[in-house]
Amino acid sequence: MKKSHLLFALSIVLITVSCSKSYNEDYAVGRNEAENEAKQRQQNIENALTGANKIISAKEQQRISAYIQRRGLSMTEYSGVFLQQTKKGNGKEITNDKTVTLKVKCQYLNEEVPDFFTKEKEQITFKVDGDTEVSFGLKTAVKKLSQGSKAIVIVPDNLAFWLDENGEKQEASATLVYEIEVLKVE
Repeated sequence: MKKSHLLFALSIVLITVSCSKSYNEDYAVGRNEAENEAKQRQQNIENALTGANKIISAKEQQRISAYIQRRGLSMTEYSGVFLQQTKKGNGKEITNDKTVTLKVKCQYLNEEVPDFFTKEKEQITFKVDGDTEVSFGLKTAVKKLSQGSKAIVIVPDNLAFWLDENGEKQEASATLVYEIEVLKVE
């Protein structure tokens, strides 16, 4: 009788293993199909977002070009930022390791003054490669200037951001136009 119990137990184990193997294989195939479908959906979303971003960027470039034309400006593009030097400075060049003091006026393309720009911010001092509370685009532009320079700078939306005191990204959510004068370079 013990042999029959042993054979019975062995047959149960074999049936269980063969059933679970089939289930596991079916599960793995189903899981792989679901993962592939999820990856395809994610790729479709990324493609749609990329297309939308290209359209938004092209529209913004059109608005910037129209603004430049309306104002009769002659601007040069540097790393996505537009710059027209209205007075060439003859002082120290601005590099990443410098601290600069600027006299600044800021507005949107429609000439409205942003809420974040106050009278207290008309003169700012910042380290070019270190200060995070200054828009990335403005820091990019000043590196083309020297002490005593005056310039008009247009910073597209995608470069008009800075980090607040908590390290949180803050965005202007619109193209910024700066009129700047480089007062000091240290």
